[in-house]
Amino acid sequence: SSDVCSSDLATLTGTVYFNESPIPRAVVWVEFELGDGMKTVFSDTADDEGRYRLDNIAGGILTVRVSARVPGGPLIERFFLAETRSGEVTEIDFELME
Repeated sequence: SSDVCSSDLATLTGTVYFNESPIPRAVVWVEFELGDGMKTVFSDTADDEGRYRLDNIAGGILTVRVSARVPGGPLIERFFLAETRSGEVTEIDFELME
């Protein structure tokens, strides 16, 4: 069947930091190519402690885009590679640098 069993999916969670301090309201995005030029995007906005959580995403090596407005400063956007495993919660913290 084409139904994806929930155990095939992964969760990515962690904290976004800037200069070693958590950044509130950072946005964490993951894009998946579905073929035929189609994409699906998962995103989460971190809480006031910089914690984010992306549920029900595919396992594997992902490109993660993290953007955040530095307090009193510019919007910073960085790309990271992250590896998730199906059926598991992976905890990864992202450090944004100037």
